[in-house]
Amino acid sequence: MFDAVCSGQTKINVNNYIQQVNKLGTCLGAQVHDLRSNPAKAASVSIQVLAQNLGNDFEFLALKLVSKDALIKAAASGNKCLSDLSHQSILCILNHVCVPKLIARLQTEMLANKSTLVHGKMS
Repeated sequence: MFDAVCSGQTKINVNNYIQQVNKLGTCLGAQVHDLRSNPAKAASVSIQVLAQNLGNDFEFLALKLVSKDALIKAAASGNKCLSDLSHQSILCILNHVCVPKLIARLQTEMLANKSTLVHGKMS
């Protein structure tokens, strides 16, 4: 169904769909940290597809995912695969979700994070 909705083949109630997608925040945030590369990659791809297709409606989930408990933490990981996937997700969110709160949130998280790896990727 997810593919059908994203490709525009299925008509849905957008408000209900966005509410259901927002419930995925905790699951996607946890899956991004999975040390196995396949679940982390699936979560990253899901985040990127949702950000691209929902745009500004992805705001709630974007604010939840761009935090020290989700994507920022994964970007600071010593695991290169996790770090790169989270970096790609953050860039995709920044490119497709135009919400001023998101920039402020990212700046706050960056100031609080002492990881040189995160600062190097985000600069």
